[in-house]
Amino acid sequence: MTSGGKMDDLKAISSFKPSSEVSTCVVLEKKKTYLYDRWGTTYEDSAWTNEKLEEVVYSSKYYFEEEKEELFLQYPSELTRMQKMCEGWDKSSFSAVKNQIDEALSNIVYDTNPGKTPAKWDFAEYFLFENKKGFCVHFATTAALLYRMCGYQSIYVEGLVVPASAFKEKENGTYEAQVDGTMGHAWCEVYDEKTGEWITMEHTPASSRNEMQGADAAKQKKENSFKSNQVFRLIVCVVFVAGAAFGGVFIQAVVRGKRHRRKIGTTRGGIGILTMYDDVVKVARLTEKPKKQIFGNRHSDTDDYSEVWLKHLKKQYPQISEEEWNSFYEEVRRILFYYPTKDRRIWKESYKLYRKFYAEAKRRMNPGMRLLLKYIYCIETPFCEKDASFMKKKKKRRK
Repeated sequence: MTSGGKMDDLKAISSFKPSSEVSTCVVLEKKKTYLYDRWGTTYEDSAWTNEKLEEVVYSSKYYFEEEKEELFLQYPSELTRMQKMCEGWDKSSFSAVKNQIDEALSNIVYDTNPGKTPAKWDFAEYFLFENKKGFCVHFATTAALLYRMCGYQSIYVEGLVVPASAFKEKENGTYEAQVDGTMGHAWCEVYDEKTGEWITMEHTPASSRNEMQGADAAKQKKENSFKSNQVFRLIVCVVFVAGAAFGGVFIQAVVRGKRHRRKIGTTRGGIGILTMYDDVVKVARLTEKPKKQIFGNRHSDTDDYSEVWLKHLKKQYPQISEEEWNSFYEEVRRILFYYPTKDRRIWKESYKLYRKFYAEAKRRMNPGMRLLLKYIYCIETPFCEKDASFMKKKKKRRK
C-alpha cells in the first residue's frame, strides 16, 4: 500500500500501455478478483487525494461519522455540466443510478491512447462531453463523481483485477495467481447504507479488458503451436547447433544488453526508472541465499512492488540511505499508475541509487552469479551517462 498523497495529475494522463509480462505473484486465502491498492477520497483540480482507508472504510460494518460521510459526497462545484446531466435522473437507489451512469457512458469509446486533458478543462468533464474516449481511470473517476452528485457516497479505487482463471489452488489450501500489467485497473465503489459495506461498481467496458486478455491468449496459443512444431527439428539438430547456440547466447547477450542500457536511459513515460527498479529486484533475488529468503518458496508470497520489498531492500542494503530508497520507491509507484514525472533530475537521482546498489550487489556475487547476470539477465555494469554514445546523441537531438 502506498503512502498518502495526491494521485496527480490526471490531466497529464495521455495513454495506457499494459504489459503482458508476468511482474509478480499473489497468494490469497480465497480467490479475489479485485485487489485494492489506493483509494481516492477528495477530487479537486483534476486530482484524487489518496488516503489509507483500509482500517476505516473496509470494515465489514461501518457507520460513518457525519464529517466522513460529507467527505465521500464532495465534488467540485464548477462541474456544472455533469450536475445538470444528473438533475433528471432516478436517484431512488444506487442500482438505478448505476444504470443511468452506464447509459451516459455508453457512447464513450474505450481507448488506451486518448491524449492529455487540455489545461482549461476538468479531467472528468472533458472525457464525458468533449473527448468521449479514455480508459479505466477516466471511467472510474467520472462514475465516482456522478454517484456523489446523486447523493451516494463513493470512492475512487486503483489496484488489480485478477480473473478467477488465473488462480491455482496450492497444497495448503491457498490460491496463487501470476499477475501482469494487463490486470492493472481502476474502478469506483459505493457505500450501501443498508448493509454498511462498500459495493464495487464497474463502469469500464468489459470488452476492453476481454480484448486485451483475449489477444494475449491468442498470441500465447500461436506461440505454443509454433514451439510444438519445432520440437522434433530441435532434437535432430541439437548436436550440430550446440556450438552455434553457444555463440548465439553470447550475441543475444550483447544485443539485449545494449537494448537494456538504452531502455535505462529512457526518461519518457518513466521507462528508465521502472527498468532500474526491475533490475534491483532481480539482482536482490539473485544475491539472496536460499536459506535466508523472506519471500517464501520461489518468491511467490510477495508483490514485487509492495512495501515488503522496500523494507527488505533497506535492511539488506544499508549503504543506501532510507531517504534515497523512499524517493526511488515513490517514483516507481507514481509511474505504475501512469503519472510519470518529466523532471530529468528524478531520473538522475534514481540512476545514482541504481549504480550504488549494483556496485554493492556485484561485490556479493560469486563468478556463477555474475555470468548469469551478464548472459541470461543481460544486466551489465551500468553505463556512465557522460560516456554513453547514445546519451550524447539524445542531447544533440534536443539541441
